[in-house]
Amino acid sequence: MPTHPSHALPILFYQDVRNALTWLEETYGFNPIVVFEDDAGAIVHAEMMLGSAHIMLGPAGMVEWAVSPQKQHGWNTQQTYIYVDDVDAHHVGVEMMRGVTATVPEKQFYGDKTYRTTDIEGHRWIFAERIKTASKEEMAKATGLTVR
Repeated sequence: MPTHPSHALPILFYQDVRNALTWLEETYGFNPIVVFEDDAGAIVHAEMMLGSAHIMLGPAGMVEWAVSPQKQHGWNTQQTYIYVDDVDAHHVGVEMMRGVTATVPEKQFYGDKTYRTTDIEGHRWIFAERIKTASKEEMAKATGLTVR
């Protein structure tokens, strides 16, 4: 377990936590750091890391509002944004490992290079690498928006 956890820590709900745990490890490269199982062997909580990114997994239905996008026709209310050291290499590994559909990595106006993908139950992911730190002025110029 990290000694200094992230200040924001997503908890993702899955219909099949065990399958998701394996898939996230094999496909995206996350490493399980702790897994809690009940007496029947069902996973009731798990935590994983990829570099310094820390996520939690839980079973959909553990409380009435905890659902997987799989049960919501793929609808999501958030995306999980994960920094990796080499986004191009991560992208190649993801597509080769599992044939996952992903967008092509592209440089963004805010200084990151990113690609988007969806996991086995419909959670949306963005993997990114910081290429440069863009100033507010640079971002305003690139977008035509007011950036404060």
